[in-house]
Amino acid sequence: MKTPEDIIIQKFNAMRGGEDKALLREIVNEALLPLCAETRRQYEALAERVRSEVTMPDDSLTCAHTVLPRGAADSSHPFLRPLLPDVDGSDHISAEALQSAQTDAPLPWLTVFYAGDALAVKRIRANAPLFPGLIKAEGKEHSCRFRLIPCRRYAEAPRRIYEAFVAGGLPWRTLPLLYLDKFFDLAPVDAPPIKAPDGLPAGSVSVDFGPETERFRRDLIPVWNIDRVTATSTGFPKPALDKLNYEYNFDLADLGTEHAYLIAEAESVSAARRESGSLVVVSAEPKALKMDMYRFFRVKEDLSTQYPYPLVSNESRSLRLRDQARLRTPAELRSVISSYALGREMELDSFALLKTAAGETYDLDGFLRDEIRDRTGLKTLLLRFKTARRDFLSRDIMSFLTSAVQLHFPEYQARGVLI
Repeated sequence: MKTPEDIIIQKFNAMRGGEDKALLREIVNEALLPLCAETRRQYEALAERVRSEVTMPDDSLTCAHTVLPRGAADSSHPFLRPLLPDVDGSDHISAEALQSAQTDAPLPWLTVFYAGDALAVKRIRANAPLFPGLIKAEGKEHSCRFRLIPCRRYAEAPRRIYEAFVAGGLPWRTLPLLYLDKFFDLAPVDAPPIKAPDGLPAGSVSVDFGPETERFRRDLIPVWNIDRVTATSTGFPKPALDKLNYEYNFDLADLGTEHAYLIAEAESVSAARRESGSLVVVSAEPKALKMDMYRFFRVKEDLSTQYPYPLVSNESRSLRLRDQARLRTPAELRSVISSYALGREMELDSFALLKTAAGETYDLDGFLRDEIRDRTGLKTLLLRFKTARRDFLSRDIMSFLTSAVQLHFPEYQARGVLI
């Protein structure tokens, strides 16, 4: 196909020589051909802008997760941050929590991490066992029992990320928060009245967990490679493609151009795209924007960090299934599992469709609610996994993979079992 430049040159060469042709040559070289080149450049720039606004993002919004000692999880770490920095920054029992021990609904005094298998965690959650303990206060030692109850305060963190994905029109990716279910609160059952207006150091309380004492740790908090930042647009807004909204540029130089960003509250945002060194946001707001964003730190090797337990992530490759509304072949099911980096930890041995619920896994996307489809009476898709290396995370990894399968095949209740 001939370009405008080809047509102009062809017509020009077909002309006879003379002063008129010399003048026309000057016009062609200095006006027509540069105009054609500029038109093509602007057209390609326009096409790129359209593609950047409708193309789904790559896998840069990857979540990494583990646990770290409280002192090691701060802003000095190259990519890990506490899930709740305002809550987990202190190792102290507040005066309010001490006073609540005399009420019918005592506040938790301590949070502990249990390095146990998912089935053991499930039993603890169901039984809420009691453990003996001692409290050192007012120069005395007081006996007290503590009840182990599930820690609920981290549940809201993944939900907020999910809401940001939905508001931004992005497909949800299951977060690999394998350690959250292993955190428990210790609530006092029969604690004596303690007068401590400034609270107590957590070290003032000791708890005897019996044979499993080594599995309980009080110094660990959950961390991930996500934090929340606030940015202000730079420069003047310019008209968007629709001539109704404005484009705002957010310079990412100070926040880090190597990281990925997700707009936290997108009510006033109609589109966003990533450009070199900046984030471009389309909004109807006629003045400078100040916006909260989730920053997904790029995970990199850090020799100064000693991880007490493995770092896990939902890193994956893109999938192209023929029909996600129906499970057609075992190969498609295996392709979903193997697309995740954690899929290399497990091998799908077989699967079966059952009329009754079964399995050893829990749903990492349990906070999602399908309010459109009726899920009663669905068959159970039981996935049978095997692994060469079993540890206390094996069933949690299996639960992550099963939750990912559930997103791809919602017409079944996906469950997993380790064989």
